[in-house]
Amino acid sequence: MRKRGQEEMVGFVLIIILTAIIFVILLGISLRKPAAPIERENAELESFTQAMLGVTSSCVLGYAGNYQSLRDVILACNDGKICLSGENSCTVLEEEVRGLMDVGWKVSEDRVIKGYYAMVQLGSGEVINVTKGNQTKNSLGSIQSLAEKNSLQVNIYY
Repeated sequence: MRKRGQEEMVGFVLIIILTAIIFVILLGISLRKPAAPIERENAELESFTQAMLGVTSSCVLGYAGNYQSLRDVILACNDGKICLSGENSCTVLEEEVRGLMDVGWKVSEDRVIKGYYAMVQLGSGEVINVTKGNQTKNSLGSIQSLAEKNSLQVNIYY
């Protein structure tokens, strides 16, 4: 009789240990899942910011057909240059950044992205801001540094 009671206790302890191990494994899996979409979105934002700098703008400098990339327009704006069309390069820069942000990040209260903020910091101290939607507590950000203390910062709010 005594041996049978010991066998039942050992069986009970094994069941509790097995249940605890399964619980720890499930807890570990559930805690890891939320990190993946944020990392993917942050990588997506980094890629978007880098790609923005390579986009060809409507600003032509020097000679006809010499369209400038957004990176070059930032440098031209810092130097106060005027495009061949007569438009200020800073005005073109703001319009191009706004257009790219509108296409890249659809903002609405019923969408995941609630708002965005893009800032071009020029070495001359001038700042160009483009915003849309609401700035919430949850955000992702990316900063790209350029020559002559110029930078492009993009934040999206979700």
